[in-house]
Amino acid sequence: MNSNKINLPIVLIALGVLFAVIAIFGNVPIIFVFVALAALGLVVFFRPEIGVAALSFSAVADGLVRTYAGGVGSYWDDALYALIVVAVVWKLAKEGQFKIKSGIVWWAVATFFALSVISGLLSSLPCGHILTAIRSVLQGSIIFFVIINANFDRKVILHVASLMILCAVVVAGYGLLQRASGAFTPQGWLDKKEAVNITRATSFLGSPNATAGFLALVLPMSIGMALKVKKLLPKIIYFAFAAIIFFGLYATLNRAAWIGLGLGLCVFAIASGKRWWIGIFMVLLASAILLLPDLRLRFSTIFSDEFAIRDASLGRTFRWDTALQIFSEHPFFGIGPGGFGGAVAYGIQAFGGLYVDNYYLLILSNYGLFGIASFLFLLASSVRDAFRGLRAALEKDRYLVAGIIGGMVAFCVHLLFENLWDITPLNISFWIMAGMAASFAYKERRNENEGS
Repeated sequence: MNSNKINLPIVLIALGVLFAVIAIFGNVPIIFVFVALAALGLVVFFRPEIGVAALSFSAVADGLVRTYAGGVGSYWDDALYALIVVAVVWKLAKEGQFKIKSGIVWWAVATFFALSVISGLLSSLPCGHILTAIRSVLQGSIIFFVIINANFDRKVILHVASLMILCAVVVAGYGLLQRASGAFTPQGWLDKKEAVNITRATSFLGSPNATAGFLALVLPMSIGMALKVKKLLPKIIYFAFAAIIFFGLYATLNRAAWIGLGLGLCVFAIASGKRWWIGIFMVLLASAILLLPDLRLRFSTIFSDEFAIRDASLGRTFRWDTALQIFSEHPFFGIGPGGFGGAVAYGIQAFGGLYVDNYYLLILSNYGLFGIASFLFLLASSVRDAFRGLRAALEKDRYLVAGIIGGMVAFCVHLLFENLWDITPLNISFWIMAGMAASFAYKERRNENEGS
């Protein structure tokens, strides 16, 4: 008998007893989180796909773990990354598979890493700060390489996709509850005309912009899953999920997400071989913007004098001009990793902690021309591998893979207006989706008789 099947339940029972004993003497929520994470870690070692599934729920889990696990809660994703990598390496070693699949994405990651190290060496920023900034850009790609190397079967990929869609439903549902209850919205997220009677949903991610970025990333995949399934009841359920995510996105009132979603849905239609869908998607999005009053107001304020004045003072125009000024002074390798415009720079209050709200300009100002070229190479490589997965996937899975590609494109477009790449759950979600799509290209073609 496999010893793993004997030892795992015994250790889990022991952890349960330990929890019961120490809960009597300690802080129950914190202890519960630690024991739950320990149990998850043990299970992941034997079933790494469970770790990937847990990360697919990071948009909900991240804030909860950080809240209830204290200071060490901020390291839960790092620990899970490490454990998943160890588990997959161990799994491949036991199976005698020592050839690592990398592809063009690996070269893109390596190129960006090398250029960012040079950028850091040329700057006067502290070494630890430089490494933190580089990690914030590249760490998420680890899960991509895990997925394409782990040889997960098709059903695992479908289950992880379903879990991420369910996570988006939970995020959207909570956002809709906030909207319905009139939850407080900080004034910085509203214009004066909106401040009196508008609520913008922040959900578990704590920001309407982050919430919108996540929902726009997942929405095309949820539509693809609904189109993929053949049975009526699951199809109805997935379309209902897509509708909840859509209205959750509306509850954030984020303009940039709608722009990204529009382009993402166009790519989804093209990848699905249904170009005529583009017209339907555009009519639906335009109707939503015109018919939903708060959303219409959000878009109309773009053309107001107040918006122009605020944008030129400390708004995007001012911040983008600052980024371009930095780039003009440091054109080739930038000011250095974490030097301006993002979460890492905010940590040392560089330039007063100013956020640039355009991730491409963040890369351009921090890493220069070489850096932005390699970052665009990284994004293009991930989308290219996703298209390779689309071509290799079974016919019945292609709507799902096309939806993933559409979500990735929506996310990349949204980066023009927000620093979404800096937000760990969104970064993780992007790379999980990229890995799921690409995995079809890195694995032998599935049996056509596999279940849906």
